[in-house]
Amino acid sequence: MKLASLSLLVVAIVSVAALILLANTGKVTGFETETYKAALELLLITVTGQVISLLVTRATQAKEETKARDAFRREIITRLNRTYIDIKKLRRLMRAKSIRNRSEPKPFEILESLYQEFLSQLNDSQLSLEVIAKDIQSAQGLFTDYNELHTDIHSMEEYLNHIVDEFEEALPSTDGISPRIRYLNYPRIADLIGAYKSSAFRRQFVHPYYRALDLLRKDLLYMTRHSKPTNVLTKRSD
Repeated sequence: MKLASLSLLVVAIVSVAALILLANTGKVTGFETETYKAALELLLITVTGQVISLLVTRATQAKEETKARDAFRREIITRLNRTYIDIKKLRRLMRAKSIRNRSEPKPFEILESLYQEFLSQLNDSQLSLEVIAKDIQSAQGLFTDYNELHTDIHSMEEYLNHIVDEFEEALPSTDGISPRIRYLNYPRIADLIGAYKSSAFRRQFVHPYYRALDLLRKDLLYMTRHSKPTNVLTKRSD
């Protein structure tokens, strides 16, 4: 389409130039003068129309490209929000399902079956973050602060990956003889469900999430009047 418009525009410009050159020779008179004027007006209208059409087409394409870029950014935000929420839900469920000593209120043990179930879910979230990081890397030109964004998402993914590694190492020793898993023996998962303020979970997962979210939202360019904010999260201490 662009090539055809440009070709027609070039032909029109060349034709106008030829008519102007012919007029300057003084050989165009009488009926030929009127024909020349009509042809010149037609070509001028054609050229003007083509220029306007080309500008409108380019403006429309630029708008659509901007919308597509922002749609991709919104998709990343949605996926990142979903992963964060899934981990927060899993953390609360693990804390609720954990076994506590009467003299010690903090989580002490969890049933092995629940441990494997929860870690399977956590593994899915870790893989989701890994894919998000790859998708952002493949389109890093769309993100103003790509290096910072990559660092934050990588921090989240690595935090979960360490827990998955601990889980994989634990599997050979969970032979069903003991139906319970003691958090004391698994410091990574213990950090996830332990005290929030002093945890690596807060520093390496929660804080990077909010920073990444701010960076992604900052890059959004196209906002329609009818767009409504979604997945708005507020910081909590649990």
